[in-house]
Formats: sequence, C-alpha cells, structure tokens
Amino acid sequence: ELLLRHLPPLIHLKASDRGTSSLTHLLALLNGETERPMPGTDVARSSLAALVLVSALRAYLDSLRAPHGWLGALSDPRIGHALTLMHGQPQERWTLDGLAHAVNMSRTAFAAHFRRLVGSAPMDYLNRWRMAVARTALRSSDDSLADIAERIGYLSDTAFSIAFKRANGLSPGRFRSEQRTRPTQE
Repeated sequence: ELLLRHLPPLIHLKASDRGTSSLTHLLALLNGETERPMPGTDVARSSLAALVLVSALRAYLDSLRAPHGWLGALSDPRIGHALTLMHGQPQERWTLDGLAHAVNMSRTAFAAHFRRLVGSAPMDYLNRWRMAVARTALRSSDDSLADIAERIGYLSDTAFSIAFKRANGLSPGRFRSEQRTRPTQE
C-alpha cells in the first residue's frame, strides 16, 4: 500500500521506448500462461506478473528525462540502494549512520538527499514501511505479534504494539480483528 501510493495512476509506454522489448516478451509469456492451465501455472503467472511490473517501471523510468518523486529516488544509485536495504531487510536495526555508511555518504548528506528525493526523513520512511509490512501481515496471516515484531525490527511485541498503536490508532490485535470482520470488497 505504501509503494502503490507513489506510483503514477497511469503509465503510458510506446513500443519504441527503451526497455519495452523485454516487456513485450514478458507479456507474451504471461499470455501463454493464461491461455492454457498447466502444472506450475499459478507460480509462473505470479512470477511473470512481478517481472512485468518491474519491467514496466524500468521502461517508464528510462522514458523520463529526470525521474521525480519516489520512483526517481529508486533510480538514484545511493538512495535507491538505501530504499532496497530498508524494503528487503526491515528487521535490521537500521540507524541513520548505518544507512548512510551502507551507501557511502555522510550522515548529513544522506539525510538531506533522501529527504529531497523521497519527501521524508529516512527513519520516518523506514517506520512507515515497517508499519505497512505489519498491516499486511496482520491482515493476511495468523503469525503471532512477536513474530511480526521480529520480522520488522522490534525487539519485543510490546514495543511493536506501542509503535503500531501510535502509527495506526489501534492496537495490532484490534486492527487484525477489525480487518477480518470487514466484508470483502470485490
């Protein structure tokens, strides 16, 4: 949900744009997987769909002169690497110093550059990302609060519960039960 907020509502690519040839091949493969069910079709479809998304975003970024916003931040070598670290390892005990060091920048330069490209401070972004991961886990799994807390970098379920309630206005348990009692929207 956090990532989707940063995507444009529509991405228009031309066949002549850089990167679209791989997208064309991926779409042909995806089409082949949807025409006739075979063993492994579900896995192939979801994997190909993820590759289509990545390929479309890459082609879109290549088509822009100067990418802006969150997608532009992803294309920045240092800030993009920091975002990849945060997204891929939310359980790590990240600090501003640690992230700056990981991308070979001074703490001050990293914080300023991150804020300019992403629109928020690095640790604020990381906390929002962790809460988005937690909300997804609470909605879609029966994992314990302790397991979710550990997965997103909290040392205890109590610390996680306090942070979750501060960010979302509800305790994790109440959030989970409210999400599960809501009628599904189709």
